[in-house]
Amino acid sequence: MNKISTLAETTENYFDNTVLETTDTIFQEILKAFPLASSGIAIYRLFRSYNEKQKLKNILEFIKEGENLEPGSLLKIFKDQNNLETGCELLNALDKTYLVHQSKMLARLALLYDVKEINRENFLRYAHIIPQLTSFLLEGLDKAYTLSEKNKTNKNYHLKNEECNFSLSELERFGFLYVVATYGSGNHYGRSKDLVFFYENIYQNKYRKN
Repeated sequence: MNKISTLAETTENYFDNTVLETTDTIFQEILKAFPLASSGIAIYRLFRSYNEKQKLKNILEFIKEGENLEPGSLLKIFKDQNNLETGCELLNALDKTYLVHQSKMLARLALLYDVKEINRENFLRYAHIIPQLTSFLLEGLDKAYTLSEKNKTNKNYHLKNEECNFSLSELERFGFLYVVATYGSGNHYGRSKDLVFFYENIYQNKYRKN
């Protein structure tokens, strides 16, 4: 519990000095641009309160997931000055998330990078992708993996957009799928090795340190 509290304090300091101050300044400037008077201030304060609580919730979920998997590892990452860029990338990604699942995925990503199971290039790529994975895309990702896994012995099977919430074109943009040429029936998709790795190690809670 003490480790979690220490990491929460460290993380909160980062937010207080960077993200939250920046957010506050931006919204103050927006309000100045519109003559909303007291009603605008009330809306701002309400949003600010919600925004801060949501950010804190995401940070705590990030910490809890890391501590559940590898106690002390996240603390080590944030305390090590050599990991300053890594910590900032994680905080930047957390600032953009709105789902608990996204926060947990970022914790798993941090631990995988810490033990060098992924390289810096993929760490940065996944840190960029995870905040963009809305509920819509996460459901599509889950269906794409499940269906392709179920039919992996069938060489003639390819994923169809309508089977996966019509999300496959966006998931293909992230490198999780590739287009399979078809004749007159729209694009079909195959899954990449990247989809399998991401789903099994980051989307799901399968991270285990040797």
